[in-house]
Amino acid sequence: MAYGSDTELVLEDGNAVVNFDAMGLGRVKYTSAKIDGLSLPSELGIGLAWKITPKLSLGADLNWYRWSKALGTVTTQLSGAQTNGAPDKIKINTDFGGQDQYSSSVGSKYQLNDKTQFLAGVNHVGNVIKHGHESPLNNLIAKWHFSAGLNHELDQHWKTSLTGTYMAKLKRQYTNTQLPLGREAQEAFSAYSVAVGVTYNW
Repeated sequence: MAYGSDTELVLEDGNAVVNFDAMGLGRVKYTSAKIDGLSLPSELGIGLAWKITPKLSLGADLNWYRWSKALGTVTTQLSGAQTNGAPDKIKINTDFGGQDQYSSSVGSKYQLNDKTQFLAGVNHVGNVIKHGHESPLNNLIAKWHFSAGLNHELDQHWKTSLTGTYMAKLKRQYTNTQLPLGREAQEAFSAYSVAVGVTYNW
């Protein structure tokens, strides 16, 4: 069993460009940009593992994430406009619509030989954004994650690993009143990643 506290994301000392074409000012650059209210969520989880045979192990876990706080009200502040006539300061409050969610996973590990392990797993999560709050800025709708990997021991000091993860494509129709993109707006998300690791033990 494990617990992790929320971690604030410090997003400051940036810059931004705002489109003021409708006011005849073109695109205005702001030299200072800051975002408050975003964080990584606190979480509580429990996991179990079973050694089925000397070579095969299975595991499962269940986790709860407090996204309602991590993606709640987000404040964006801009200052230092570089164009005359543009507002020198802008402050925008946005409700990201985060909601608490559970995540469940099942994984396996198989010992191919004394030096090599094969790992595989699947993870399912709920949508952390309430329906109607989606936007291109918070496209967090992936639900299924599939992973596989290999660990190989080269010698008593060196180990290598190769892992791959695929997030299945998911589409959703929505209308976000805070960012109107039309009645038939749609967002879609899918991704894959590959990681190579090298470890040295003294």
